[in-house]
Amino acid sequence: KDTFALHEFTSTYFAQRAGMLARWDATAAVQGGDLTVRINRPRLLQVLDNLVRNSLFWMRREGTADGVGAVTVEIVSDGFIVSDNGPGVDPRLEETLFDLFITGKHQEEGGQGLGLFIVRQIVERNKGRIAVESTVGKGTTSLLDFPAAAQPVPA
Repeated sequence: KDTFALHEFTSTYFAQRAGMLARWDATAAVQGGDLTVRINRPRLLQVLDNLVRNSLFWMRREGTADGVGAVTVEIVSDGFIVSDNGPGVDPRLEETLFDLFITGKHQEEGGQGLGLFIVRQIVERNKGRIAVESTVGKGTTSLLDFPAAAQPVPA
């Protein structure tokens, strides 16, 4: 496991993904304070990347209310929140979104229903929790808590 600042981690991620964001006509921002975590960095990168890519996919496919896709990561006391202004999650999928082989994507779009299942597995293996709140036509928010991984920020 690695110990690192979550704000810097997510800012670096978005900087490295600037080309992808531009291709998808989307903006990204990191908000909130900072939190130091002790967690496997590559696995957390996998979690963040999957959530962001899902947001971008759905915003591009279904559009956004204002025509500009936006993804925001907010650092909170025990983890982070990933929000978008996309189309929201189909209410029929919301309860099973993190189950194996559940997807709203068509097969030709590459949806296999593995990504969010893996996200949940990684989060839970790090004694964390993930929850989704979504409003059709307004966007989706994924809340990730890692209380066991959170470390006090050095003064």
